[in-house]
Amino acid sequence: MTAGRRLKSEIGQATADMKRRKLLFITSQLPYPPFGGGTSTSWNFIRFLSEHFDTSMATILKWDDPKNEAAFRARVKLERYFSLELNVERTAGTVARSYLKGVPINLLRNYHPELKRIIHQWLEAGGFDFVFVDHYEMFQYVPDGLDVRAVLHEHNAEFVMWERYASASTSPLKKLVTRLESKRIFQVEKRFCERADLVLANPNDQEVLTALTSGKSRIEKIIPCGEDFMLDWPDLQWSATEESLLYVGSLGWEANVDGLLWFLEGGWPTLKARKPEVRFYIVRGKPDPRIVSAAEGLEDVVLTGFVDDLETYYSKCRVFLTPLRFGSGVKLKVMNAMFRGIPVVTTAIGAKGMNVESGTQLLCGDTMSEFVDNAVILLEDQTTWTRLRDHSRSLTAAEFSWKTQLENIKAHILSLEGPGAL
Repeated sequence: MTAGRRLKSEIGQATADMKRRKLLFITSQLPYPPFGGGTSTSWNFIRFLSEHFDTSMATILKWDDPKNEAAFRARVKLERYFSLELNVERTAGTVARSYLKGVPINLLRNYHPELKRIIHQWLEAGGFDFVFVDHYEMFQYVPDGLDVRAVLHEHNAEFVMWERYASASTSPLKKLVTRLESKRIFQVEKRFCERADLVLANPNDQEVLTALTSGKSRIEKIIPCGEDFMLDWPDLQWSATEESLLYVGSLGWEANVDGLLWFLEGGWPTLKARKPEVRFYIVRGKPDPRIVSAAEGLEDVVLTGFVDDLETYYSKCRVFLTPLRFGSGVKLKVMNAMFRGIPVVTTAIGAKGMNVESGTQLLCGDTMSEFVDNAVILLEDQTTWTRLRDHSRSLTAAEFSWKTQLENIKAHILSLEGPGAL
């Protein structure tokens, strides 16, 4: 090859390298506003990916998503966009239909033939370099045999979460049903992870997913980081707080519902007897009917509904509660509270994956008596409260940063360059 041709080839290759890759993002709920752990993570992902790739998006709209769609579209630049409304409740009938169709219930609840048609049409037309699947149940929309690299973002190792749910249940029937569901999910999750070219998972799920796929899949660690901008806000002050507890998180996710019921029914009466002036604010919209029923008649338990500015509650509540008996992945509600510096009382499940120590950055208690005792300590002891505030913020500042994590994601995706068949 002559020097001129070699230079022309090198220029052509450099131009190709500079060309923005095309990516299709598929998700199960509009990630805006980022009001919980899952939507916050998805929001940061789609916002970042749309800045670095020519991004198209297909999504299901649930609950209040349609009224937030315009605001989302104004904040993210997308090449193409498709959405449809789909609200399939988890009922006995839905469970029965899922068995008749031979799929786990969450696949059934997130399936619509029109969404499948659009996604297949887009992918089969070609032009995409990558497809980014947000939540395992959305991988059912990715057809076989396409020359496109697939990334699966596992918010949680789903089969593990259902198995823990079964273990925490005291009802023999619920234990049986949830354990069977865990086994059904195991088979599908294994298949989806093995089909993906890259799986992104929480640190505490990476090992179990690697074992699930017998090392056949490339599984990279990604740490969801929450609202790290709160680290720039001033420290909360004990003197400005009231004797109150705060919970912020999705009130429809089963692990959160179970944990709140566990505390409201088994811990709140005891805590209220020891601290008669205490109040408990449960923040977020659309609470599960079981939470509404449990809160009715309980003095000073307040369901606030959706709140635009969480700082109103972060700044006045003395303790952040995260009662969790099962779950998977890093709990962003806990991380956000630590970013803000409001001391946290949680369980070992709630603290998992964050390299924290009970008594240093937060307080953990897995029995109800331990959980209530820890809440009382932070309501009464200013010295312990201040120490946890400072240590939680310094830990999160040192170890968790969206900027670092998102750049890692970009590098992982680009490392998949080249044609691939799913």
